[in-house]
Order: sequence, then structure tokens, then C-alpha cells
Amino acid sequence: MVNSFYAFGAVDRDPRTRIISVAYFALLPQVDFAAAPKAAPDLALAELIVPWSGETGGPVEACSADGETLPLAFAL
Repeated sequence: MVNSFYAFGAVDRDPRTRIISVAYFALLPQVDFAAAPKAAPDLALAELIVPWSGETGGPVEACSADGETLPLAFAL
């Protein structure tokens, strides 16, 4: 498994206020990834719909495998 930890906190990164974001990124074997939802029923795979390109930002939507919109924390 490959993993990384990042923190983002430039003063003017968000015009509304100072925002500090922390991200954990992991790459794992496909077999482990596929087994995770079966091992923990509260997990679900989701498709992220990002209607903008580049770093301009905007709303993002998460959809379940059956197309149902899923709630996101800190959504605009």
C-alpha cells in the first residue's frame, strides 16, 4: 500500500476565510478495495460528479451505484 498525507492552508486560498484542509491518500490493491464494502456494510462506493474543470471550484455531487444523490459534508 502507498499512502501520503497532505495539508493545505495558504492564507488566501479561500476568499471567505482562512481554511486548512488535511488529506490522506492511499493506494491499495484492487482486491482489498473491492472487499472493503463487503466487510463494512456502512461503506458505499460513490461516483463524484465534478461539473467544472481546472482549479476554479464549484459544487460537486456524489452519486451511489443506483444514481441516488448522496449527502456530502461541507457542501456549498
